[in-house]
Amino acid sequence: MCGWGLFRGDFSQGKSVRAMNVPVEPLVLWEQSMLSFFSRLIGILFVAVALVAAVIDGTKSIAASHFVSTPLGVHWVEFFPDSLEAARLSVQSQVPWLWDPVIQWILMLPTWAVAGVLGALFVWLGTRRSRRYAGVI
Repeated sequence: MCGWGLFRGDFSQGKSVRAMNVPVEPLVLWEQSMLSFFSRLIGILFVAVALVAAVIDGTKSIAASHFVSTPLGVHWVEFFPDSLEAARLSVQSQVPWLWDPVIQWILMLPTWAVAGVLGALFVWLGTRRSRRYAGVI
């Protein structure tokens, strides 16, 4: 049994966390650090995908003697052919206006650009921010 009383069902009796003297801060900090870690991990994986896609496009560009950029939709069809059609049907059945202008536009962007932006976003979301206290110099 957990000594904190967090899993005993005390919350259903109308008691607040402060009334139970439950040390919530370590639990909250652990959850925040785990979410931060997973966000950074996903971001780093997206950045790695962006780098691999950029190297592939760069190699194709050198071989063709002009700029070659492979869209995200082409890579999606190469690696997961059935899931693109399933995603299209699912999105069009739920939100029909979203597929044609928005998702098709994203699928026409270069893979390295989409993966790079997603990677940067996830890494930024996973960074630890310093606490700022008002009035403290």
